Amino acid sequence: MKFCVLGLIGLLLFGTIGYDKFKDYYDESSGAYTSEFRYTIYTTINKGLRSGGGIGDVMNPINPTSNENYWGEYFFELCFFILFNILFI
Repeated sequence: MKFCVLGLIGLLLFGTIGYDKFKDYYDESSGAYTSEFRYTIYTTINKGLRSGGGIGDVMNPINPTSNENYWGEYFFELCFFILFNILFI
């Protein structure tokens, strides 16, 4: 039970970070809606866990030459994938 609560807290934390830092990087054509905070939380939980590659599957592809926040988004997607798609599922 504690492990499930920890996972839910982690998902909420990633949703909060996604809304605060990477709201513009979510790809709305793949069903990732970030117009409101609750939609970002829902997208992070729903699409992040159901997608094979984690939250990175519903975010726009990152370009290291034109994206000033390349490393931040890279580690955001990588940490989500490792923590939830590998460890929790």
